[in-house]
Amino acid sequence: MSESISRPWMKHLISGVIFLVLAALYCSPELSGKKINAHDSVSAVAAAKEVSDYAAKGETILWSNGMFSGMPMFQVAYAPKANLLLIFDYYQTLLPTGLMLLFTLMLGFYFLMAQLKINQLVSILASAAFSLNTYFILSIEAGHVTKLVAIAMMPALLGLVISYFREPKFIKVILVGIITGLAIKANHLQITYYTIIAVAALGVSELVLAIMAKEIVGFFKKAGMLLAFALLGAAANTVTLWTTWDYSKEATRGGTSELTKNAGSAVSKTGLDFDYAMNWSYGKSETFNLMIPNFAGGGSSMPMDLKSPFAAALQAQNIDPNALGGMPTYWGASDMGTGGPTYMGAIVIFLFVLSLFLISKRWLAIVLPLVLLSLFLAWGENMEGLSHFFFENVPMYNKFRAPSMLLSITGFAMILSAALGLNELIKEGMDKDTLIKKLYWAFGLTGGLSLVFYVLGGSLFEFTGAGDANFLEMLKQNKIEPNGIYQGLLDTRLAIMKADALRSFFFIALAAGLVFSFLKNWLKPTVVLSSLLTLVVVDLWMVDKRYLNKDDFQKKSSYADFIEPSAADQQILQDQNGTYRVFNTTPPSGPFNDATTSYFHKHIGGYSAVKLLRYQELIENHLGKGNQKAYDMLNMRYYIQQDPQSGAPIARPNPGALGNAWFVMNPVIVKNADEENEKLGDAGFNPRTQALVDQRFEKYVAGLTMDTASFASAKVELTNYHPDKMEYKSSSSKEGLAVFSEIWYKGNTDWKATIDGKDAEFIRVNYVLRALKIPAGDHKIEFVFHPNSHYTGSSISLAGSGILLALLAFELFRMNRKKA
Repeated sequence: MSESISRPWMKHLISGVIFLVLAALYCSPELSGKKINAHDSVSAVAAAKEVSDYAAKGETILWSNGMFSGMPMFQVAYAPKANLLLIFDYYQTLLPTGLMLLFTLMLGFYFLMAQLKINQLVSILASAAFSLNTYFILSIEAGHVTKLVAIAMMPALLGLVISYFREPKFIKVILVGIITGLAIKANHLQITYYTIIAVAALGVSELVLAIMAKEIVGFFKKAGMLLAFALLGAAANTVTLWTTWDYSKEATRGGTSELTKNAGSAVSKTGLDFDYAMNWSYGKSETFNLMIPNFAGGGSSMPMDLKSPFAAALQAQNIDPNALGGMPTYWGASDMGTGGPTYMGAIVIFLFVLSLFLISKRWLAIVLPLVLLSLFLAWGENMEGLSHFFFENVPMYNKFRAPSMLLSITGFAMILSAALGLNELIKEGMDKDTLIKKLYWAFGLTGGLSLVFYVLGGSLFEFTGAGDANFLEMLKQNKIEPNGIYQGLLDTRLAIMKADALRSFFFIALAAGLVFSFLKNWLKPTVVLSSLLTLVVVDLWMVDKRYLNKDDFQKKSSYADFIEPSAADQQILQDQNGTYRVFNTTPPSGPFNDATTSYFHKHIGGYSAVKLLRYQELIENHLGKGNQKAYDMLNMRYYIQQDPQSGAPIARPNPGALGNAWFVMNPVIVKNADEENEKLGDAGFNPRTQALVDQRFEKYVAGLTMDTASFASAKVELTNYHPDKMEYKSSSSKEGLAVFSEIWYKGNTDWKATIDGKDAEFIRVNYVLRALKIPAGDHKIEFVFHPNSHYTGSSISLAGSGILLALLAFELFRMNRKKA
């Protein structure tokens, strides 16, 4: 192999090895079989338990009764096999989760750097900085796997788009299709949506440049090719996109409520409710966390420092500081709490500011608006006017919550700019005297600001946070005098901020000193870049270890091992008498924000950000208010409650559970959804003998009343449980209406019913359940879940991904043949 061919491959291979070593060192406990007790990873395993059980038998199910009394698995545990781009995921199974995520993030950013032909050491530095910021580390700790995989695709995709506009080659648009396909396949549509915004911003910049150069036709040709292959990548994911879109019309993220009052706090008529969507907005003052790690106190519960003013104040009142378990040092704007700050690195912020003096106007026009727009939008409710404008006018923006997630775009743009700036800095022929002046400005703006916070921080902020009310209420309930303790907490917050401000100043000073030494010709570029790389990694590594360290890893062979059955679970599991549901009231986060119960039982509650809208309304209007009739009609046979004596979970039977299905004596016609919802809570409503029927179904139930004798003898029983195919047998002396304790979802389209093998229409009753008109006599009834979005979508995905891979193989063959 010639030297010209081997060198680039060797260079990239060395970079890959460095990334693998860095990721392995950080996640070294994983190499000995340990795992992070990540909330979302454990929840995902629990939520997907029924899916996994059937997969072990070689079956794929699309519906599960594991959570919320039954729901589609499209956004819970959905892994369609029709997308052939799955072949690119196999490497992920070879590496432990944390290690794989860090490595993938580094590779994604390095791919961008390679497309831009950035110096190798600068590329390694930028890629390490991108992956090791605390936002991503905290996401690994939380188990946000799909989010991080989608984020890793962002720089890779942008790099290809930028590169294609500068040097259009067919292989690049093919790779655009594949990377787009992989980004969508990661199935974190919020990050993919933000990536589209970033690509659109880049496209506008390129259009402006094309207009200035009078190359508009060329721009649209290139943009057209990029769009065509991006759409091909989307086509490879048709099965995912179609099922998501179809499901969204019934879910909290996009459904439209039929209720005109008490419609639920999580949704609006077109998407999420604004206040709900703005949860986890980033505070304006917290933005300094990007440069000073614990500027806003760190996490909501930080390790107790026995030398802190807070601990001293506790001891002054004879309170053991260790009894609190941690310090509520976070004083940011969110009352939702936080696991930690979004720290991009003091040196990274310094290099970003320096880059603003170095990069071309063309790049400045891309990165600076991207930084500012993403940052302002990440402030969410703290930049209410802008957020409202986007929420009400930008398509799809109101489908997503947690605006602080936009900081992933902020960090990406900052690090891209820093890399471009460093690349310019080390070029030969630069006027170094002018560069030294720019260095002074960058150092003054970043290092100087750090010193200001260290010296004057106590007079600039009050150090009171949105979550302090909860802490003060806890003290009040425990009859603890708050004054001295609260002041000790405020003093501790000041001390934490000052310590990290001084820390950031020293790292910035070291980095500025290295750059200064280079500009004075005292150090060579390789020495400076290697030293900067070391400093950046050390800086981020030390802060990251505050939040994800060896203590967070436990010796477990799988995430399922973190889920242990309680005595109550074991007691209920002894009941093998048919199919029923359980309601666990004991999780600290509440029954509707915890999925672990779903690992053992078919659960009334669960954990999902995309519940069925109709079920969310049932939670808010009935289940959450303890309406026993709602629990009974969902066939909830057991409660899990806390024993008032021991505090341990205990199982309590519910004798009122109505079973899997039952005939009712008569339907009760209601005029609309509001009345149906209200009567579900009426004292006079009896779900055992009555069914609430919207007047649109009045003709369907005409004459379906039973006398006492026929009602007493009528039976409908579940004979075979399968999530996607429920089988029943019925026996009655008279035609009647049977109610099934199964959740209504796209009745007669995705869910279909048959009686003795013949199609049968069914309706919705009791706001959330299914009901079927069954003739007199003995009959076999089936409910089958067959969503067209999955089955037809799979065929389109197979074709789209097949075309992409065929084009890739053809182009690689053509390129290789051309070289030969």
